Amino acid sequence: MSGATDVLVYEDGRVLLSLDGGIDQSGGTFILFELDRHGTVLREISQYSNMTGIGFALDQRSVYATQSTHNSLIEIGLEDGDVREIVTFQDLHSGQQAVPAGLGVDPTTGDVLVALFSGVAKAEGEACRFVPDVKCDGRYLPLVPTDAKIVRVDPATGAVTDEVTGLTAAVDVAADSEGNVFAVEMAADYAQLFHLGVDLFLADLPALHGGYIRFSGRVTMYPADGGDPRILAEGLDQPTNITVAPDGALYVSTGQGTPGRPIPGPQGTTEIIGEVLRITGYK
Repeated sequence: MSGATDVLVYEDGRVLLSLDGGIDQSGGTFILFELDRHGTVLREISQYSNMTGIGFALDQRSVYATQSTHNSLIEIGLEDGDVREIVTFQDLHSGQQAVPAGLGVDPTTGDVLVALFSGVAKAEGEACRFVPDVKCDGRYLPLVPTDAKIVRVDPATGAVTDEVTGLTAAVDVAADSEGNVFAVEMAADYAQLFHLGVDLFLADLPALHGGYIRFSGRVTMYPADGGDPRILAEGLDQPTNITVAPDGALYVSTGQGTPGRPIPGPQGTTEIIGEVLRITGYK
């Protein structure tokens, strides 16, 4: 997988864009681009690993980034490009690696909230669910349901505390000006994994989930006052990113995967369509 992974906008309109150029035998290409408001590249800040999520520090003088290849959180100085490692995440309860996905900065504290997606677990001595003819001995599974979580990181000390647990495929997180936390779960489980080497652009592909159950994602609000969580949207087709607008509206991207690939939908076969949803009226 390669391509743009996240985007940030300065107060003056400049843009930061993280790019995952893919990994090969010589390593990989991972760049943080700074663009002006017209899209002209102002500078490039190269990194040694991918950046699955990025977020401004409160003073916008540095950027926090999650690195899924290292299961870590780093800080990148925007004045000098220096990198500071903040923390490497410990394995999840099931023994899966704590693979970090998106992040959000809590504007009320400056803490970094990180979605630990989960990943790289092995199923021993059993058939893969939904693919009974494929044995899972030593096979990596995409996730273990309810093992993902949101953690809160003090960027100064690297101290990590659990913010929200019991999630499945936690892929992004955001916080608003009141400290409410919004968690995105990409899917409720894994299903119908494609075999290696399948061309996902073939016109006659069967309508398979292809790794994660389609239309099972959701967005949940966790109130700052400790009140009960509220599901704001569910049945979403693999949501991946969330941001909070200045007016409090939430914007959520959905439709992760190969555009146009046939998939099972709520009313029958449909296809992958990328969309950005707007959520309002939740307060």
